[in-house]
Amino acid sequence: MLVDILVPIFVCVVLPVSIVAIYHWATVSKRKETMAAIMEAIRHTDNVDVNTLARELNTDYKKYRTPRQRLNRYLFLGSGFSLAGIAIVVASILSYGVYQAKDEVTVGAVVLAIGIAFLITFFYSRHNIAAEEREFNELVKSEKEA
Repeated sequence: MLVDILVPIFVCVVLPVSIVAIYHWATVSKRKETMAAIMEAIRHTDNVDVNTLARELNTDYKKYRTPRQRLNRYLFLGSGFSLAGIAIVVASILSYGVYQAKDEVTVGAVVLAIGIAFLITFFYSRHNIAAEEREFNELVKSEKEA
């Protein structure tokens, strides 16, 4: 009885709050380390360019993927999810039969739908790749100059 109450509370409340807290703690500690490195550089050198140093220590711009990398990722995820969905559906039907594998076929269909969504995104985004690459290159160039 008590387990029936505590499990949903832990899954629905404690787990999401813990995930957000861990992510927030990691972000704050990374910022503190970056600021400590900048402060040490300022203390030991008189002619340090703080903006350049902060930009080099800041790894946020390295997280950005180029439009072509994002497009390749959509293709990779779409192919993987689609093949996994088809494999789940076929394996569950072959092992259990059509009428006994309702849950497994549903899971396979959901995974297949996710894969198809990624593939649709890939084919739709493929047409705008040249314009997105120009915008991305201009953004990177302006960040390096600033």
